[in-house]
Amino acid sequence: MNGKSLCVLAIVISLLSVAFCEEASEKHEFQAEVSSLMNILVHSLYSEKEVFLRELLSNAADALDKLHYLSLTEPEKVEKGELAIHIDIDTANNRLVIEDNGIGMTRDELSHALGTIAESGTKRFIQSLRDKEVGASANDLIGQFGVGFYSAFLAAHTVTVETVSYTESEASCHTWESVADTGSYTIAHTPDCGIERGTRITLHLRDDAREYATEYRVKMLVGTYSEFLAFPIYLSTDGKPYDRLNTKPVLWRRQPSDITDEEYNQFFKDTVKDSRQQDPLNWMHFTGEGDVTFSSLVYIPSEAPIHIKEEDKAPSLKVYAKRVFIGADMNGLLPQWASFVRGIIDCDDIDLNVSREMVQGSRQVRAIGRKIVFNLLNRLNKMAQAVDAALIGLEEGEEPQDQDFYTFYFHFAKNLKLGVIQDEARRPKLLNLLRYPSTHAPVARDIIDGRSMVSFEDYVARAPEGQKSIYYAAGENLDALRRSPFLERLTALGVEVLFLTDSLDEYVVQNLRMYTDEDGNNWHFSNVAKEAVDLSFLEEAPTHTLPEGLVALVSNYLLDLLENRKVERVAVSQRLTDSAAVVVSPGLALSANQQRIMRSQTMNDVRMMSIFENMKRVLEINVDHPVVTNLAYKTALLFTEATEGMNDEEKADALRHPLSVVRDETLLAEADVLYETAMVQSGFPIEDAMRYSNSVYQLLGQNLVYQVRDKVDGMADIDAALLETMAIIEEQDKADEEEEVVDEDIIVGDDEFEEVYEEADLAHDEL
Repeated sequence: MNGKSLCVLAIVISLLSVAFCEEASEKHEFQAEVSSLMNILVHSLYSEKEVFLRELLSNAADALDKLHYLSLTEPEKVEKGELAIHIDIDTANNRLVIEDNGIGMTRDELSHALGTIAESGTKRFIQSLRDKEVGASANDLIGQFGVGFYSAFLAAHTVTVETVSYTESEASCHTWESVADTGSYTIAHTPDCGIERGTRITLHLRDDAREYATEYRVKMLVGTYSEFLAFPIYLSTDGKPYDRLNTKPVLWRRQPSDITDEEYNQFFKDTVKDSRQQDPLNWMHFTGEGDVTFSSLVYIPSEAPIHIKEEDKAPSLKVYAKRVFIGADMNGLLPQWASFVRGIIDCDDIDLNVSREMVQGSRQVRAIGRKIVFNLLNRLNKMAQAVDAALIGLEEGEEPQDQDFYTFYFHFAKNLKLGVIQDEARRPKLLNLLRYPSTHAPVARDIIDGRSMVSFEDYVARAPEGQKSIYYAAGENLDALRRSPFLERLTALGVEVLFLTDSLDEYVVQNLRMYTDEDGNNWHFSNVAKEAVDLSFLEEAPTHTLPEGLVALVSNYLLDLLENRKVERVAVSQRLTDSAAVVVSPGLALSANQQRIMRSQTMNDVRMMSIFENMKRVLEINVDHPVVTNLAYKTALLFTEATEGMNDEEKADALRHPLSVVRDETLLAEADVLYETAMVQSGFPIEDAMRYSNSVYQLLGQNLVYQVRDKVDGMADIDAALLETMAIIEEQDKADEEEEVVDEDIIVGDDEFEEVYEEADLAHDEL
């Protein structure tokens, strides 16, 4: 064949090749509504660009799932070998490649699956299984990826898909390709793509998505979203050897009986990523069934988490759909009080609603949350019962075997109390978990001591007959509460009082108003620092030795003095035995403890501070105390002297306002000190520290003058004797200084002797 013939043959072959390629490559235009929907998917559906990798890896896992199922049902059609996902990073060309050796697609499947929005190959695969009357359990193997493939355009300007179906040979490779925002795609036959079976997706990344062509970023995203996929995920960067990324065990899918405590503890540390590496206190590993089926592994930590900023807070529960992470701390999953738990929820049949992100607050999420909280409360109740049983019959000095509940309570009691306030439906169960120190419980030896804590159930069980209230004292310091004057008569008569030291405690009991015991009896909560404390079930009110008239006079005098200091009433106390007086809050007014808490939270808010300044109080006096009786006697003497010669009407007016006729400065100072001291004892701040200190100094000065007034004439002789003694002290000090100088000389002499001895030793050595 001559050269001219060869040239003609080459032209013919070239034309045939072009014709073949044109026949093999087809260009398709997206329909108008499809293009619009793609624009919504890419720009609006997903809140984070990074989720494209999660979606593509999930699709790859779906393809592997399908092939794995077929290998069980039709083993003759599937070649054996490892089913895996390979990720390749090409940093130089800004490309990311994701490849699986799963079920693959034929040309028609490729066109149908990737050419139509909201068409799911998985959905058709399940339908084909149903047509073949395959059992419903096959659904457990198949994922739901919806329109997740199109999220690739979040990061890529061009997406290329190469695929070979498991039913065809390697030469049957087909390529799908689309450029973002063009509204079209092409499908071509590419027999030399190098795929034996499966699908390869090549992302030509945008300039603003170069981070996804870095090893660090890809590893982080796989660890976040896809670390528990059922198939191995391998990563290679720029041709380096492949490294497996997902090695953690899927512990929640195994039987609890097959898992050791060490495995549970290690999984907690790896999953929660707590820098302190503490073992969890307890855990719940169970499967939920009914409205929604899910697997769960939920931990109760042994310590409260440490996070300086809110954004550093670790998620409570991570939610997975077929082992693919779809969100954490979802709205509607857990109530706020249960946010201390950590763990994983994995639901196969959760409704993903087009995107894996659109499940917040769904009916399924709420159903899962209810079952988690139900099991959590049951577990905490069992822990509480275990420690209560361990405390029964415990000898003095013995340590209980099980203190886990009180370890939990020390760190997370605030969560339970918040639940009592917010979660009305679960309030009875939460109430049974609350524990408080009390006057009947021993003083705690350490911060976690079950013997020092009392439940409401224990309290009402040992209350005396006729008692219908649960008495409590609230404050910031347990030691101060134990010495509180409000407890004097109650403790003397053996009535138990609970101590509330947490800032939430008083709000908890006020929100409750009453506690219902197992027999259906209602117990009202009564603050011993408030005015209306019902002690009628005790013995009859104590009788007082101070005459009734004097009681009325001293009460009116104190009220007259303190009326402009927010005291609305002076009353005879029925709760004091040792103290002279206390200040209590009337009716619905805030207690001293609540005012303290709110003051610390107002940040000098003028409006709130004015509310505290105008809040009324009641002064209760112990008319059997010497201070009060002496104050009453002195007031009576001065009042009698001042009203001498008045008519009855004038005396009545004077009795209503004794301060108008009794103006003794010492008496005023004594009354002022009585009131301010009662304020301090009752937990209120001193209103005017300067006035209080002046009153104290005035009384101290007068008391000292009273004690030495008969001995002033002899002070000159005492002063002369003191001067003689001071002279003796000066002589002794001078003698001591001289002795110190002599001692220093002796020390120097010792040094000289040592030098002589050293010279003698040297001479001896020379001889």
